[in-house]
Amino acid sequence: MNVEALKLAISDLIGVEPRSIASDRSAAEAAVWVEMEQRSEADAESMLGPAIKLAYTEHKRLTSEKKSMLEKLLSAKARVRAGLANWIAAGHAVDGCYVKTSYRVIVTDPDKVPDEYTYRAIDEEKLAKWAEMTEGAQAVPGCVIEPVRVLYKRAEAGLNGGAS
Repeated sequence: MNVEALKLAISDLIGVEPRSIASDRSAAEAAVWVEMEQRSEADAESMLGPAIKLAYTEHKRLTSEKKSMLEKLLSAKARVRAGLANWIAAGHAVDGCYVKTSYRVIVTDPDKVPDEYTYRAIDEEKLAKWAEMTEGAQAVPGCVIEPVRVLYKRAEAGLNGGAS
């Protein structure tokens, strides 16, 4: 199979996507669809994965080369720009250049920063572990815990009410 054939197969698969499952027959058809979808993903990975890995390796090599090539230039650029900005700020005119003042904030004591400037991060990973541990039965103030159903496909197909 080539990439064009895979694109066509995926397009066909999307075109026959099961929209609702209301009977054992439609559930069995949906299970076959899932199997075909997984096969398509595996085919795409086997066809494109090696080329993507090579391209990514080349991207990393070129990015590293660019970084080392420009590193000294960027350092010099920062020094020249700072010197030119100081020159202009001291009242000297330079054609095509001007200086705007901006500000950098360095927090030296986080406890003294007013609440309006602080950001409180919520540990979503810890919340997810709590929801899993309590099976969603224990609420957390300020949160809604909803069940999310995730389909897993057994190696041996057998759609008979969850039993193998």
